[in-house]
Amino acid sequence: MRNVRFECFTFLLSLGLLQTEAKDFHIGPAGADTNPGTRQKPWRTLAKASEFRFQPGDRILLRGGARFSGPLTLGPDDSGTPTRKLIVSSFGSGTAVIDGGAGRAISIDGCHYVEVRNLKLVGLGRKSGNTESGLYLAHSTGTVADHIEVSGFRGSGVEINGARDARITFVHAHDNGFAGISSDGDTSSNLYIADCLAENNPGDPTVKNNHSGNGIVVGHAKEALIERCEARYNGWDMVWTGNGPVGIWTYESDRVTIQFCVSHHNRSTGADGGGFDLDGGSTNAIVQYNYSHDNYGSGYLICQYAGAGIFERNVVRYNISQDDGNKDHNAGIFVWVGGEGMKSSLIHNNTIFNNKGSAVAIAFDKKYAGEVVQLDFYNNIFVSLSDQVRGAAKGRFAGNVYWSMGGRGFRVDGFDSFEKWIAATGQEKAGGRAVGRFVDPLLAKDGPGLVNEPAGLPGLHEYLLLPASPVRGGGLDLRKLFGIDPGDRDFYGNRLSGQSGWSAGAHDARSQ
Repeated sequence: MRNVRFECFTFLLSLGLLQTEAKDFHIGPAGADTNPGTRQKPWRTLAKASEFRFQPGDRILLRGGARFSGPLTLGPDDSGTPTRKLIVSSFGSGTAVIDGGAGRAISIDGCHYVEVRNLKLVGLGRKSGNTESGLYLAHSTGTVADHIEVSGFRGSGVEINGARDARITFVHAHDNGFAGISSDGDTSSNLYIADCLAENNPGDPTVKNNHSGNGIVVGHAKEALIERCEARYNGWDMVWTGNGPVGIWTYESDRVTIQFCVSHHNRSTGADGGGFDLDGGSTNAIVQYNYSHDNYGSGYLICQYAGAGIFERNVVRYNISQDDGNKDHNAGIFVWVGGEGMKSSLIHNNTIFNNKGSAVAIAFDKKYAGEVVQLDFYNNIFVSLSDQVRGAAKGRFAGNVYWSMGGRGFRVDGFDSFEKWIAATGQEKAGGRAVGRFVDPLLAKDGPGLVNEPAGLPGLHEYLLLPASPVRGGGLDLRKLFGIDPGDRDFYGNRLSGQSGWSAGAHDARSQ
């Protein structure tokens, strides 16, 4: 009997389309696709590489400083293994450029354990003929994108679809349409996005019925960590005039953590345009240790839209917002209930400083005014020029500190007296006593802080509590009273101990 599989294997091997040992394959503008792909005799085009079947441990090396027409397409026959990954990178001096033209620069679909490093990906431009995303990462396991610059694509700089255990690090995604980095489509799991910069991704001119122009957006994911990233100047040219983009956010996902990030000067031609967002269908998400400032929308949006999945067990803690909500929401923290299924959120130990509007606003679409939502605000500092809180009746407030700029006084839901408010509503009480205060928290400086890089967060001294601050040690013990785990550190990295006398705000100053 003929061994058809063996004959097919040997035939492909004779054509150079298969090999059994890991090799380096070089590509350079002076090469030829009839060459063996060695450094001395490189291939010339990515088309040659796209038709080749690579083995675990192989390296696809593009000459640094040269420009290559894309796309590079890797499929199910081009996988590595956890210990012998397939590498795509530059060699020699400089960084190789892959020009995707009107399409993608690199497509990795159905292949596993591929690393893409030290490359620049460019497209024709979001309004100049490109129709795709720059790096498309789909239906794969263990893929890495590291030290990539990607720009000029109508879609996202990096688009993730149904990926598992992907790592996106040190990516600079700019001047793209829909987003700098995004995940959507089929469910992805265990995503890691770190040390990335998403800037000046203005919007997709073909998306006329939904948001575009996001910095980093993770949708349809199970477990993801976004940390030490920066999003800035995104969303300023969205076509749609309804719901808008956000700097860094998630939706329809479970167990997403966003931490140590900075999101600032993001924009929108419609709604939103904020810093961070836990959006419709988010569950078990944590937003912590972040800094948002000078965004069109709120610094921290908590939002449920109509038709989204259940929204519950989400936490926003130890963050700082400065002068957010300049155009939309007009608040540092904005809660929007625009659909059913919004169950709970915990917002504690944040410092909100808003010289242009309110600290907090809670609003319900009239269709869902009867929704019962658990919104717990504990141990926060709310300093604002306008009302400290709008819509407080929809939430539970305890242990918070309120203060007004310019001597305008206490203002919450029409009340101009803190004492009258708590007497009439029962807010800011625990065990029959008042636990909140209307008092100057004595922050170290009234700003502006304007830290723009995640590495600078520990130096944001403007929101430290002065030694004489009445906020020091005056907060609620969340563990004792509510069984809440507050985490292990504050915004500035101070370890949280089990001692009594918690501080309100993002700076836990008990032991300093």
